[in-house]
Amino acid sequence: MKPKKKKMNKTILTIIITIISTLILAGVFFTTYFIFIDRTLNGYEKNMNNLVSQINSVNKKANKLLEDNVINSDLAKENLPQMVKEIDIIRTKVEAEVPGDKFKLQHGNLIEGLKSNKLMYMQILNILKSPNSSDLKDSFSNFEKYRDDSENFYSEFSVSSLTPSVEREAKDFLHAFTIYTNEIIDTQEKALVRLKESTAFANSFEPILEKFVPIKTNFSLELKEVRNGNNSYEKVIELANKHNTTNRDLQSAILSLETIPQHGINLRDDYIRLSNDYELFIQSFIAAVNEEQNLLSTLGDSEEISAEQLKEIYSLSDNRFSSVQDRYNNISKAFKDFKEKNLD
Repeated sequence: MKPKKKKMNKTILTIIITIISTLILAGVFFTTYFIFIDRTLNGYEKNMNNLVSQINSVNKKANKLLEDNVINSDLAKENLPQMVKEIDIIRTKVEAEVPGDKFKLQHGNLIEGLKSNKLMYMQILNILKSPNSSDLKDSFSNFEKYRDDSENFYSEFSVSSLTPSVEREAKDFLHAFTIYTNEIIDTQEKALVRLKESTAFANSFEPILEKFVPIKTNFSLELKEVRNGNNSYEKVIELANKHNTTNRDLQSAILSLETIPQHGINLRDDYIRLSNDYELFIQSFIAAVNEEQNLLSTLGDSEEISAEQLKEIYSLSDNRFSSVQDRYNNISKAFKDFKEKNLD
């Protein structure tokens, strides 16, 4: 029985030695593995710490593109392309890093943040190069999106308590750029409103001015026909009254315009003066026609009214018509200037 017991003890000893050896080997393996992982993570964190510092440094450079807290457009256009290149270089380095499971999600957010950071500066550069672009408002909205996206992605990454940021590091620049762009947008919108108002006013004013042209006459041809026996004084007076009715209708049309831009008020007022002058001319003309008729009734069959007498009779109406003609010419010129300044 003793040899059998001795053999059993030897077997147990072998098993124990095997287990101990396995545990030792496992311990060595896992110790080596975790040391390797720890070193890898420490290397990643060290590298990323450096790269995040570089990101913040590039964004901080933007504040140097100001002059008295105002965007220096020329300086910005000169330096932004280099900043975009630096962001690209940093992104390439970030993409080359192996984050491991611990930083994998954060790492992806950092890359997306860098993409948006670059696009933000490119959008700023485009706006500075074309500040009067018709799509400026859309371009500015894109800038705001890239800025916000970049900051949101950056906020999801942190290494050694260090976080990248565009809004924090480039705060002064972004604030000045926002003011700069909003002022241009505001100017554009005011210009668009001015254009719409000017166009609406011009479209209403021009037909009125055109309709005034046919009634702008001193009736010299009609009087000549009367004196030649081909017309009557009554018909001429009737025509003059008809023209004056048209004149009053045109004045009413001007007065009923709902919206008149500030820079169109003088045109409106000058036309009203033209209309009033025309009515005074019609009144003096009809009075002159009646005077000519009365004088003619006092003459014998062989007598005629002299040219001097006619000149005197119509002197007031002729002077008033001359004033009407001058005012119309001035309004026509002013309206042409109005269209050149406000519709082009």
